Amino acid sequence: VPTELTKALEGMGGALGGLANMAGDKPSVSVNSAAVEREAVAAAQAAADEADKVNDAVREAEAQVSPSADGRKRPTTMS
Repeated sequence: VPTELTKALEGMGGALGGLANMAGDKPSVSVNSAAVEREAVAAAQAAADEADKVNDAVREAEAQVSPSADGRKRPTTMS
């Protein structure tokens, strides 16, 4: 798993954990809720895009080590 994805997931987990402590709190008037929402949507999309890349890389790696039709392992190639 790429370091960036791990850090993003840790950050999201920390943010969600912090939200649990704020249950019932009213947002500050000085907070731009729309900007916060846009930032959260962008972060979520970036994390989803990175997860897709990781998933593609895993599928590619699996294809390289999957047995061929005759049961023998396929030769791997270095990229």
